Parts: sequence; structure tokens; C-alpha cells
Amino acid sequence: MSYSSLFKKATRIFRSYLNISDDNDYKKNYQKNNENRNTKNNSEFNYSKNQESNNNSSNNTKNEQYYYEVLGLKYGASISDIKDAYKKLISQYHPDKVATLGPELQLLAQKKTKDINEAYQYFKKKLDFN
Repeated sequence: MSYSSLFKKATRIFRSYLNISDDNDYKKNYQKNNENRNTKNNSEFNYSKNQESNNNSSNNTKNEQYYYEVLGLKYGASISDIKDAYKKLISQYHPDKVATLGPELQLLAQKKTKDINEAYQYFKKKLDFN
């Protein structure tokens, strides 16, 4: 794999992770995502605390919407759409595919793969498919 193709792959992974479409917005989006990550970490702690004490349907709906977003699907997607999105994303972010890239990209790919697998397992259990 050439240096330019590795760079393009790394750029694609960073852009998808940071939701960036233009290089000019990189710094702005990077700072915004850092703020969101800090807020998200605090809210995840509070959310997990609330999840243990209060397990109602609104939390399940929020999880479901999050899982649809992780897979890049619209709410109510079919089983075949879920499977196709899962296969596409796993092939793109699997840690073995980015093993030649730097450790930062490998960590991002591992996190993304974990999120993708979690979303797929949620739908697999909910919709009862193999």
C-alpha cells in the first residue's frame, strides 16, 4: 500500500469520525467534537446511572435512534438494510484493515468497530435474526 493511499484512508477515517466534509472546517469541527466528547462522557455516566434505576421505553427509543445513526440508517430500516450497513462499515473500520496505520487511527477504528458491533447486536436481539 502506497503512502498516498494510506494518507487518503487515514483522512477518510478522521473525517468520518469527526463528521467533516471540508478541510477548512477541520479546526472548528475538531474543537466542537472535543467539547461534545467531554459533555457526552458526563452524560453517558448520568445516563448509565439513570438506566440502572429507571428502565423505561423512552431510553430504549433513544438507544434505538443512536444505533440507527451508528449504522448510518434511517429509523425503521429493514433487516437486509441493517445487515448490509453492518457489513459495509465493518469492512471499512475493522482494526485488521487499518493495522498498517498509526496507533491513533487504530484506536479510532477499534472504537468505531465496537460501536458498530454493539448496534448490530442490539438489532439482532430486537428483530430476532441471525
